[in-house]
Amino acid sequence: MLAKLTRFLLLLVVFVATTWVIHTHAQPVSPGTALRVDGDVKRVVILDRTALQGLPQQSASLGGKTYIGVSLWDVLAQAGPTPIGVRHNPTLSMYVLAQGGDGYQALFSLGELDPAIGARTVLIAHSVDGAPLETATGPIRLVIPADLKPARAVFRLISLQVKTAP
Repeated sequence: MLAKLTRFLLLLVVFVATTWVIHTHAQPVSPGTALRVDGDVKRVVILDRTALQGLPQQSASLGGKTYIGVSLWDVLAQAGPTPIGVRHNPTLSMYVLAQGGDGYQALFSLGELDPAIGARTVLIAHSVDGAPLETATGPIRLVIPADLKPARAVFRLISLQVKTAP
């Protein structure tokens, strides 16, 4: 009985500490400057530009410019996508809806982002050519180098909502 209680308390402490670290190190600077990841996930994640800079960085070239940021897949993995119901290859039945501060939205299948399936590079960019993004497109935006038309390049990214298809 004591061993079970000790194990439960240890797991509770680890869970609370992990949640505290994610939320305290990822608080928004001011409204509209942070990215919120929620929906069918294990934990809500909120990241501002500074928190994004603290994660493993990648670069992507698009239109003669070099963008620096974080893999969309890596950010989603922090939140822990959790499908509704038991499914074979769960990422194939899940999607993420990205939304900008102006209400513009774009959809991505988790299967296309999953490195084991589609491996499409989508960057949550915070810098371009060594400087912060301009106000018109930043402080955070999506960059999708493989898309033929940049229609899913959401500017002023504020929300990633993970969902399970019915």
